[in-house]
Amino acid sequence: MSGYARNLIADLGPLRTMLLLLGLLSAVSTPLADGVDYQGWSLLAIVLGPVFAPMIFAVLIMDSVITRATSDEAGDAPRRAGRIVRINLLVMAIIAISWVPFILAIRG
Repeated sequence: MSGYARNLIADLGPLRTMLLLLGLLSAVSTPLADGVDYQGWSLLAIVLGPVFAPMIFAVLIMDSVITRATSDEAGDAPRRAGRIVRINLLVMAIIAISWVPFILAIRG
């Protein structure tokens, strides 16, 4: 792993890193939710991914707000907080874009 990746993961912390990975995983599994199959491993991609995507999206919003609000108070560098918020916004955008085909299918 490169030095930049190690520094980024160290800045994010293990819980935030797992939250971001879960967000990306739910964004990847959302387009797979065409039909419902309650057997085997497809249950994870078809049912649980789309169910958790809105929750992960909401937690990313809260994490961004709390990070920005506490960055001055804790003495953290504003640069670190800004990077965390930008990464959260990027993952939120990916989750939102992954839902567009589903929403369009419902509308039409």
